[in-house]
Amino acid sequence: MDYIWGDASVGFPDWHGTVQLDEIRTRRSLNEITGVPDHWRIVGLDWGGGEELDHRANPRSQPHEMSAVVVPAEADIDALVEQHGHLPVTMLALHNVDPYAVIKAMTHVVEFRMRRRNVVGLTMRVTESGDIPEQS
Repeated sequence: MDYIWGDASVGFPDWHGTVQLDEIRTRRSLNEITGVPDHWRIVGLDWGGGEELDHRANPRSQPHEMSAVVVPAEADIDALVEQHGHLPVTMLALHNVDPYAVIKAMTHVVEFRMRRRNVVGLTMRVTESGDIPEQS
């Protein structure tokens, strides 16, 4: 297996966006949360899946799964990039790991911003706000 790990991609991208996360450092390490042994350094997380259907009944559906993109813990990242012209990484499938629980456990602050494809590139100014259900 050899491919460039890049931006997220789906067949029919109805929504586009970004995510940023400020990792909490006062709790368990990301390696502990995911079960990745300490001889690896996690440099990326890959999270995907499909409809929440019975995977056995509908083999085209995919459960929500997470993988860790790792390098050896003692690796000198700059030296690896200089040597190879890219960062060689290993993709570890995280079996029996709930991606939602991982994100929640590692989050100090997180923000997802997603736009429908027909408004990508448009400036959107928030001019009103409200609550559902209505708050008193």
